[in-house]
Amino acid sequence: AYTGWRGNFAAMAIASGITLVMLAFFAPETIKSRRRRIRVDIVLNNFGRLIKLPEFTKYAVYGAVANGTFFAFLSSAPFVTTDVFGLSEAAFGPYFSIVTIGFVISSIFVFRRGDRMGNLGLIEFGAPLALIASIASLFILWQVSWHPLAYFLPLAAVAFFNSTAIGGAQAESIAAAGENAGSGSSLF
Repeated sequence: AYTGWRGNFAAMAIASGITLVMLAFFAPETIKSRRRRIRVDIVLNNFGRLIKLPEFTKYAVYGAVANGTFFAFLSSAPFVTTDVFGLSEAAFGPYFSIVTIGFVISSIFVFRRGDRMGNLGLIEFGAPLALIASIASLFILWQVSWHPLAYFLPLAAVAFFNSTAIGGAQAESIAAAGENAGSGSSLF
């Protein structure tokens, strides 16, 4: 039976609930020692120290911009597909999958090349090309073609390049955080 768009959310809520129950009852605790209480004042103090470290900040800012780019796309793509290009909601899925393919190919690329390139190599490869792909997307839409593929294909390249670089950026920011690696990971 067809449940409409609410059915997707109901199915996800049910699957998440089942997963939560299974984790609560069947997954053993991995930390055997007593847990320390997290003090918010210490965490905030660590955040302040980390923001003052240029080596941490440059990678964290890149991570914020890369993630912000993705979430800006994620939140605007349905609107652009339906209201700007005039396509149906059903047409959005296949076009969106193009961007997903960019992420998948990036994962394979990093798996196969990441060790050889290293964190800095991945960042130096992915970050500038993500910017170029973003600019190319605007140029293609304004000057070449007003078509959904002109929107989604360059953004698949942005997804590929950003996700290629973001893992290295996160690892480098955490390494720069030193003894505050936990706070660095949270802040990233």
